[in-house]
Amino acid sequence: MCPLMLYLPEILYYFIILLVVSVPCTVLLCQLYRRKGISYGRGFPLGIQLLMLLLCAMLCVTGAGGIDNVLRVGVSLIQPGEINLMPFADGGGSTGMALNMLLFVPLGAVLPLLWRSCRLYKTVAIGFSLSLLIELSQLFNYRATDIDDLLMNTLGTLLGYILCTLFLRRLSWFQAENLGIRAPAAGSCVFAATAGCLLVASPLVSALWWLLPV
Repeated sequence: MCPLMLYLPEILYYFIILLVVSVPCTVLLCQLYRRKGISYGRGFPLGIQLLMLLLCAMLCVTGAGGIDNVLRVGVSLIQPGEINLMPFADGGGSTGMALNMLLFVPLGAVLPLLWRSCRLYKTVAIGFSLSLLIELSQLFNYRATDIDDLLMNTLGTLLGYILCTLFLRRLSWFQAENLGIRAPAAGSCVFAATAGCLLVASPLVSALWWLLPV
């Protein structure tokens, strides 16, 4: 069985919960873009939902800790032995490092695919910040916080951006044309969705584990 299939029920629970908010927010975002004169492809609203699904998958696979973990255990679960701040201190497992890199490749490709204004530095900064948030959240749920993961996730975002630039940049059906106009874009959507997952979906899914078969 594909390892991703093990996470599929949790990913779908997260996504369904997030859709309740993301769909009306996408409608409002599109209305705002139209008022500001920002054009976007017909597939842009669908692309936003695919980004939400991608983020749900990334947070589930990485084991990001939600607010329920923080409230349940607080700082008592933080174990210094599970924190690695020295890059490649243990030599690094090649398979694990490769998987951590590949996990963020789709994010690096999707962001510039949806927003033309999402240049290299912005895309990599979003990937780095999201990875850092995930690593910090893992302090509260029995997962290791490792700088190697942060580096590989960031590298994966960079690789995804390069692949999008080389092969997908002309695909404008999903893309919003932001011509220097200040408006919510990639970073706002990514971190709003992440907050929704960790603050709302995570505690609800934890409660569902006790009620529904998985």
